[in-house]
Amino acid sequence: MYTIDALTQARQQIDQWIRDGQSVLGRVIPSLFQAIEGLSRRAEAAEDDARRVARELNELQAEATRLREEIEHLKRLRAEMAESVERAVDEIGRVTSDLVGRVRESGGKPFG
Repeated sequence: MYTIDALTQARQQIDQWIRDGQSVLGRVIPSLFQAIEGLSRRAEAAEDDARRVARELNELQAEATRLREEIEHLKRLRAEMAESVERAVDEIGRVTSDLVGRVRESGGKPFG
């Protein structure tokens, strides 16, 4: 059987292990809490950044939509202007042809 000395020695060994374990836990647990706090701060900062980026993205998408609408408006204006210029050139061509025809009919003499 175990002797009293062996039991005492075993108890002392167990007590030492408990003290060592408490010492280790006393150092590890605070550092774990610090790490958790640091990670929490980083997560909050990342969430703030994500919200900011989402806002910027929404603003940029709105700006892109506005610019696409402006481009379409400008294309319509360009088409209208091209049509107006074409009509003006056609009218100038018609007036010029009429003048050339009158000059030919008059034999080069002034008309009026």
